[in-house]
Amino acid sequence: MGTSYSIKLSPAPDEDQRTLLQQQVESRLEAINAQMSTYRPDSDLMRFNRSADTDWQAQPAAIVELGERASAISVLSDGRYDVTVGPLVNLWGFGN
Repeated sequence: MGTSYSIKLSPAPDEDQRTLLQQQVESRLEAINAQMSTYRPDSDLMRFNRSADTDWQAQPAAIVELGERASAISVLSDGRYDVTVGPLVNLWGFGN
């Protein structure tokens, strides 16, 4: 999602463990990107955001949880956090 990561372990694992760990991390990050990336037009989130359909749509559980958490944070912050502000951010030139 437009960033990088670094993992440091102590004690350092052997090469086989390191390779396995790297594969597991990359696999998990790819799964998250496939669902929630705002940089990938084919992600579940971006397909949902582009949809003009107002009917219920099946979504992965992680997307549903993300929406529920965003809504809860909005309530707790008295609306200062607004997950729906994306179109304005893009209009003003700060977004994608």
